Amino acid sequence: MLAELLQKITEDIDFDNYVNDVHKNFKEEKKSLLRDLKRVDRDIVDIELGGSYGKGTPNEESDIDYVIVYKGNKDLYELADSLRPLETKNGLVDIVIRKVK
Repeated sequence: MLAELLQKITEDIDFDNYVNDVHKNFKEEKKSLLRDLKRVDRDIVDIELGGSYGKGTPNEESDIDYVIVYKGNKDLYELADSLRPLETKNGLVDIVIRKVK
């Protein structure tokens, strides 16, 4: 019982460190990643950490979502396809496009 509890605590600490790394990696590469994305389409205006990581509620089953903020007129599915695969410091991430005016 004690061994199981210690293992759970260790796993929680490891996951907390992983979550911190995801946020740190995103902050470190956001500027250069945005610059690279603007080369694909100049109407990309921002990139955000989305999903449960963006909300601060990830769990061990959570994937990592990057939200691409877009103000252009291109079909959003076409834009998403043109950006995939998106390789980041956090590995391959899912892309979500959010259209703004």
